Amino acid sequence: MLKKLWIFPLMLSMVVFSLAGVSQAAKAKADSREVAQAKLDEAARMHIARANKTLRPNRDHVEVIKVGEVYKARFQEVDRATLKTEVHDCKNKKNTKYIGHIIYIENTFEALGKTRAEAMSGNFKQVKSRRMRELVRFDSRGKWVF
Repeated sequence: MLKKLWIFPLMLSMVVFSLAGVSQAAKAKADSREVAQAKLDEAARMHIARANKTLRPNRDHVEVIKVGEVYKARFQEVDRATLKTEVHDCKNKKNTKYIGHIIYIENTFEALGKTRAEAMSGNFKQVKSRRMRELVRFDSRGKWVF
């Protein structure tokens, strides 16, 4: 009976150590550069969609101002076709393994009209664009932090 009792803790410790090795391998794979790049691409797409909704004035909330005798309607919008992401290794690997760049172009559109309604329904033309570069970090939990 005593021989059987010492075998159980030995088997249990072997199982625990083997699972710990598996979790370390899974964590290393989860923190790989390819996984970080894929997560950054997804986070960047969500960030751009959120920016287009919350940026003011946007396509749904056009700003109209009177300039002299004419009305000027304008809004800003992020161009999704210009979205690029980059992943770089971080020198401080204690808290952050990777640094990411989200690069896109933010455009400003304007339309002119004699009345407020005419300006709102006018033909909007791009008058200005800004190249934006945002820095994000890949934290120890495997998520991109803005």
